[in-house]
Amino acid sequence: TFILRRMTALAPATDTERVAAAIPTVQRFGYAVGAAYAGIVANATGFGAAASTETVSASATILFLSCLPLAAVGLVAMAAFIRPPAPHPVPGDA
Repeated sequence: TFILRRMTALAPATDTERVAAAIPTVQRFGYAVGAAYAGIVANATGFGAAASTETVSASATILFLSCLPLAAVGLVAMAAFIRPPAPHPVPGDA
């Protein structure tokens, strides 16, 4: 809800409806990509039906650690998103 409010406030008035409709689409895309990424990492680390307790434990640790860089990217993007927009110079002002 807060992201939607911020994005509609930043969007031009002519694009407000388009921005509001794009949010759920981008959110679902993120869910799908995140699930695929977790599945790829889990399969690459040996997680499976016949995996031992040690393998599952190691796989869970690697999966958690592999998501930390993505979380860092998200934090940087969030910081840029919530920063107030820079004032635009007025033509003719010196």
